[in-house]
Amino acid sequence: MRWIPNKVYLRRRKTSPNWYFVWRDENLKQQLKSAGTKNKREAERLAAAFENDLRAGKQKASEKQDETVLTFEQLAEAYESNASIGKSKSYLGNIRTAMAMIRDVAPVRNAKQLNQAWADKLKREVYKKDLRPSTKHGYIKRIKHFLKWSNLRGHCEQLILDAEREQVSTYARGEPFGPETFERIIDAVVLVMGGQRRRYFEDFIKGLWLSGFRLRELHSLRPCEGLNARDPFLNMAGDFPTIIFPTQKNKQQLIWPVPPDFEQHLRSFEHGDEFVFQLPSQTSYATRGRCNATTFMHHLRLISRRANAVVLTSDNRERFVSSHDFRRAFTHRWYLKTNDLHLTSRLTRANVEVLKRHYMHQSAASIHERLSALDSGLAEAGG
Repeated sequence: MRWIPNKVYLRRRKTSPNWYFVWRDENLKQQLKSAGTKNKREAERLAAAFENDLRAGKQKASEKQDETVLTFEQLAEAYESNASIGKSKSYLGNIRTAMAMIRDVAPVRNAKQLNQAWADKLKREVYKKDLRPSTKHGYIKRIKHFLKWSNLRGHCEQLILDAEREQVSTYARGEPFGPETFERIIDAVVLVMGGQRRRYFEDFIKGLWLSGFRLRELHSLRPCEGLNARDPFLNMAGDFPTIIFPTQKNKQQLIWPVPPDFEQHLRSFEHGDEFVFQLPSQTSYATRGRCNATTFMHHLRLISRRANAVVLTSDNRERFVSSHDFRRAFTHRWYLKTNDLHLTSRLTRANVEVLKRHYMHQSAASIHERLSALDSGLAEAGG
C-alpha cells in the first residue's frame, strides 16, 4: 500500500477491542493512536476529524504539549510486554482480562486519569459484577499490580486498591457428590467417547473416584520409577501396594498406602509402558499421542453435562462436576467410613486445617440425612 502523509486509516489490534488510527507523518514514520471506541461508524467519524486536524497542524501542536503522557492503550501495551516476560500463556491471559475489566467498568483515555477517585470507582464496579468473590479478588489483585508497576515508572500517583477480603469465600467450592452421580458420569462416557477410548476414559474416571488424587497427579502416575523424578510412581512390591510421591506441594517425599478398592481397580486393567493410565487423544492409539490433562478436563466437562451431574457450590450455585470434585467426594466418603479426621488427612495428603476448610463442606440436606440415619440407629438400639 502506498502511504500518503497525514492520511488516517483504521485498524484493529489483538490487545484492544477499540479501533486505532494509523497514519504516516511528513517523514513517512508510522504513528498509532487509539480511537477510544469499538463502534466502526463512530471511529470513521473521529478519523475524519483527526485527519483534518493533522493537515491543519492542530493535532501536532496538541501532541507536543502532552507528549510525556501515555494513553491507556500505550500504558497497557507496555505493561503487558514487560510483565509477561518469562511467564506462561495463562499469566499473559490474566493480564489481558484485567485490562479488559478496566476498559469495561472504568475506562480512561490516558495515564493522567488514573487517580484515587478512579480507583475507588473501579473497585465498586468490579464488586457489582455477578462473579465469584474469588474471581473479583483476582481481578483487583492483578489491577493493583498494574497500578504499582505504573507508579514505579512515574505514569501515575500511588493508589490504594485493596480487595474486600471478607467477600472471598473460605469454604469448599462444591459439596461432595454421591455414588449415584458417579454412576451417571460413567454411563455418560459412551455418549462422548467413541471406540476403544471409552474404556480408557472409564478407567481413569474410576481412578479419580477411588484415589482422591488431583487430576495431574493421577495423569502423571507411572507404573515404575521413571525418568522424571517429580512424577509419582506405583510400587507393587512388598506386603501391600504403595504409591511414592517424590515431591509433593510441600516439597516432601511421601509413601502413600493404596486403599483396597483402588488397589482392586489398578489390578483390573493393563497399565501402559510409560504411564499407568493410557488416555489416547484420538481413535487410533497406535498413531496418536496421549491426551493431556487440560484436554481431559474439557472432555470431563462434556461428560458431566451429558450426565447432568451437578454440584451445589458454597454460594448456592449449581455447576457441573469437575475433576477436583472427585477429590472432595473421596474425602467425604472416607471420613464417613472412618469418622477420623487424621486418618482422612493421611489419605488425602492434606493437613487437618486444609481438610476442614476446603473438603468438609456439607449442605443442610446431607447433614439432615446423617442425623436421620443416627436417629433411626438409636431407635433400633433402644427397641
